[in-house]
Amino acid sequence: MSTTRFDSQDQVMSDQVVTATAVSEDSKDMTAANIDLSVNRGMGYEIIPKNDPAGSTPATSLTFEAIQADDAALTSGVEVIGSTGAITTASGKLDKGQVVALQIRKGAMTKRYQGIRTTVTGGSSPTQTFDAFFGPIDEIGSFKPVARPAGQVPDYSVS
Repeated sequence: MSTTRFDSQDQVMSDQVVTATAVSEDSKDMTAANIDLSVNRGMGYEIIPKNDPAGSTPATSLTFEAIQADDAALTSGVEVIGSTGAITTASGKLDKGQVVALQIRKGAMTKRYQGIRTTVTGGSSPTQTFDAFFGPIDEIGSFKPVARPAGQVPDYSVS
């Protein structure tokens, strides 16, 4: 059994409210890795709905796409490197705590920044809040987000 843990360095959506098509508020800078992690191991995102939303005009489906871009805002040179396809929703929402696995195509990571684009189809989505974490796709069931202690700053210097 894996004991993989993920912190804010691997998070691209943190309590992000989605009501229409949008990109993740945060992006993952892949410079630190400086390699395509997806070549030898399936990588992707775990997307977790955090609330049971209310809404008057439900969507018929939601699609999550792993995207990469030239800029941290995920607006320049955007490429789709993975997709869930349309997830049909009976009520226009995903159930709280339902885990959605979004796999990145092997060998597709070629740009510095990654994130997620959410597309709402068939109406407007009820307001729903999501978290999303980057990591090995085969360990999604064991992802356990852990908050970094206040004041702790990671050190990426090379000795």
